Amino acid sequence: MRLIATLVAIVAGVASASHGSVEFAAPFADGCVLQRGVPVAVWGRAESGEKVEVTFCDQRVGTTAGADGRWMVHLAPMEACSKGRILSANDRQVKDVLVGEVWLCAGQSNAEMPLCGGSPRYRDRTGALVAAMTCKPLVRFASMSSEPWSAKPRTVLSKPASWKPFTPENLGMPGGGFSAMGVYFALELHSALNVPVGIIGAYKGSTPIEAWIPPEAFVRRAELKDYPAYPPVPAEEWNASMTNKFVRYGGYQQPCAMWNARVAPLVPYAIKGVIWYQGCSNQWNPERYLELQHALYDSWAAAFENPELPFRFVQVAAWNWNKTLPIQLAQAQFAKEEKNAAMVVISDIGNLSDAHPNEKGLVGRRLAALALARDYGYTGIRADSPTLREWHIEGSEVVLAFDNARSLYLYNADGSLDSTFEIAGADGRWTRAEIVNAERKGPSRGAFPSNEIRLAASGVASPTAVRYLHCQPFAGNIFNEMNLPLGVFSTQLSDRKDAVLE
Repeated sequence: MRLIATLVAIVAGVASASHGSVEFAAPFADGCVLQRGVPVAVWGRAESGEKVEVTFCDQRVGTTAGADGRWMVHLAPMEACSKGRILSANDRQVKDVLVGEVWLCAGQSNAEMPLCGGSPRYRDRTGALVAAMTCKPLVRFASMSSEPWSAKPRTVLSKPASWKPFTPENLGMPGGGFSAMGVYFALELHSALNVPVGIIGAYKGSTPIEAWIPPEAFVRRAELKDYPAYPPVPAEEWNASMTNKFVRYGGYQQPCAMWNARVAPLVPYAIKGVIWYQGCSNQWNPERYLELQHALYDSWAAAFENPELPFRFVQVAAWNWNKTLPIQLAQAQFAKEEKNAAMVVISDIGNLSDAHPNEKGLVGRRLAALALARDYGYTGIRADSPTLREWHIEGSEVVLAFDNARSLYLYNADGSLDSTFEIAGADGRWTRAEIVNAERKGPSRGAFPSNEIRLAASGVASPTAVRYLHCQPFAGNIFNEMNLPLGVFSTQLSDRKDAVLE
């Protein structure tokens, strides 16, 4: 009997050894959420040549680890499921796995701003109350944002992701828990869709957009081919002489540095889309920002294996005497050019003294409205801010017509009907314009009879150009009937009677 027991123990030990080397990639951890409705990549590491069998629910998929030890399989598309189930790879298990909607929340400090936190200038205005009142076990977050920057793309994280449910303890934890923007976004999606929602955070304050772009993306765009001459270098090798018009800082602010550390280990995790908030750290090189946005989007869509990847992003609010203006204009142009992108305007909640507006609930909800309208078929939601469609000139007056507006109104807390429209004449000088057709509705509100605004500027007989939000106080106060603000714009007025914007 002892001999038999010994043989059984030996066999068991061999079997354990043959499967014990299998590991899941970092995103696959207890409590994770898998994306419904699409093939789901599952991957990890094992011994070279080792056979790996992945099981989840009624699916069983096998593969063999490559020479480098990497393995990957794809699960067939699945329906949403609120019941926690086990994902296995040989004898490795990931427990309490849900299937629903998964989004990546990324960017710099405004994406990172926590729901709760110690600084009154860097936390959501109502975050503490929201955290205390929220218990949604089917909504979960994971953060890639503890990973330091890297000079080379990482294939694994230093530690597995930790998925946490939306509870008062997790959302209100010391240090802030998770992105306020991401929390509000996820809660609204869950409320509307009634399926599990997973939100993954990958953000870092003070990072330029270049830090989030993979190296190959610079090579593919002719306008950016000079960037690869400046690959990330280790911190101990960085010195001030390396600063130039393409690279301003070392460490995590270098091109590719944050892609390498926080996004590369995540791909190709199946996600529905991306919510993005970034731009303030590119004020020093705004002339390249439009191309950089395209480079980021194209490379991320390829990396996440979705050429139609939804990309919902936030236009930065004015601050620091509006040095953000060129970035805002580039962001608006990107939204026009990239069919899979859509932009949230927050011109009404900026803070000229701080780059971090603290009303992140409004930001997250506007992002969620865009997602529901564009990605989930909610045809009753009109989620886009007004945009200038066309204009015509009548004498010395300019008449502007807008898309995404059945009607318009103006709101100023001081009760005035002032706004920051300007008109230029033949001499090119800008003059503050008055709104001719606003009708007072109440003590602090002006209404327009349609989706048109009529402007005139004293001393300007022949208008040649018009712009909005290019002067102080840089605060948006024109809204559509959905209370969504008009964003910054500028356009030249041609000799045509009716000019349709491209």
